[in-house]
Amino acid sequence: MKFLTDIRVLNRKIVWLSPLVRDKFLEFAEGKEMSIEIREKVSLPEKTRMNKYYHGPILDALHQGLKERGYLLPKGALKMYFEERFACEEIVKIPVDGGETELRSITKSVSDMTKDELRDFIEMCIQHLWEEFNIEAPDAAGYLAKKSTGRGWRSA
Repeated sequence: MKFLTDIRVLNRKIVWLSPLVRDKFLEFAEGKEMSIEIREKVSLPEKTRMNKYYHGPILDALHQGLKERGYLLPKGALKMYFEERFACEEIVKIPVDGGETELRSITKSVSDMTKDELRDFIEMCIQHLWEEFNIEAPDAAGYLAKKSTGRGWRSA
């Protein structure tokens, strides 16, 4: 059995941040020889967490909404769906055969966005999922709370 939990060392003593996990572990380990591995917790930068949230739960929710309407699109097309709607920097005329022109949108890549731009972009995606597909994005409440209060971001 594997136990994964957060601990903190205070005054040279280990403090379990989850007493419930501690109690389950101690009950399980009673009378057994155990090997314990302790490593430093890695904290991801906020933009990385936002990126993971967009590429995971947000795109998965879009996939589900489109699938319910009969469309199966690859992940690249799902990204284009949102980027063309909410990350369009400009619309340009491109010459095509026969001397005519075609309008094309130039979008900003999610990886090129600043934290504030990415935050606004994700908020528009969440709103679109709700308005267009009646889908509440997973953990949208935690994300939107971070946007409005500036406090606390749940790991994506």
